[in-house]
Amino acid sequence: MAFFISILLSPIIGIVIALVQKPNEAVVEKRRLQTGASRKCPFCAELIKKEARVCRYCGRDISPSDEETAPPANITATSPAITDESKDKFNAWGFTVFVVLAGGLIIGGIITLNTQSHGQAKVAATNENAVEPAPTRPPQFVTITRSLSLPLQNGTDVLPVGTQLEFVSQKGSEVHIRYRDGEYAIPISATDLK
Repeated sequence: MAFFISILLSPIIGIVIALVQKPNEAVVEKRRLQTGASRKCPFCAELIKKEARVCRYCGRDISPSDEETAPPANITATSPAITDESKDKFNAWGFTVFVVLAGGLIIGGIITLNTQSHGQAKVAATNENAVEPAPTRPPQFVTITRSLSLPLQNGTDVLPVGTQLEFVSQKGSEVHIRYRDGEYAIPISATDLK
């Protein structure tokens, strides 16, 4: 069970780490400087907004003459650096989605194989432990549950309730019994067979 939990949690932990992980500060600083959105304070060298007149880190006034030179002419507002940053984010999310899907497929495969092997084992165990029911033996006698007239070759006999007769066979709603020297068919409803 612990194995399945670890497989299930490892992609989730990877996603959390990817979301919480701080970006590389040097790369972010370099990109912000290249796009011209930020500049470095000439006194403390911290990254500040281009329009700032007071450094938020050292508190010193920054005059427009203290500004560094503008970004190079070949870098525009739609700099490839922005595109690269969005590509990096897309690649990180794409990788995360890939890891989650791959983990899900692996977990699903393991569960499926485990379920199938357990199912086959249960079927095999059931077949090995199965006890075949003993064939039911027909009764040797039937008991009459209501008074019954039985036509004989030389007249009629009335069989009282509780009379036991030798059982021969059953066909549909009739029971074949042996009485005296003959075989007779009587309704099953008149016997203790139901």
